[in-house]
Amino acid sequence: MVPGRALEDVLDDEESSDKTDLTEAVERLSDVLRDVESEQKNLHLRLQRNHQTVSSNESRVFYAGLLEGLVVVAMGIFQVLFMKQLFAEKNSNFSGGRMGV
Repeated sequence: MVPGRALEDVLDDEESSDKTDLTEAVERLSDVLRDVESEQKNLHLRLQRNHQTVSSNESRVFYAGLLEGLVVVAMGIFQVLFMKQLFAEKNSNFSGGRMGV
């Protein structure tokens, strides 16, 4: 065996192990990158779905609030008219009865 030849074999083995380590590192990075891209895609889809839900709920809340406000105003108007009528009837009953006395 040639002593120089053994050294070349050792160097070739070290280079191949370095290449193997580098290849493994690149593969790990590639896997991590795929995981990150997948997670980003999932988060983006979830964000879109949540935005649609918020938009839908926003319009429902707006119209429910508008309806509630109209009901409160209508009840207020009804109460004012009812009280006016109630006091008008009581005043006419009291004043009519006193005049005859």
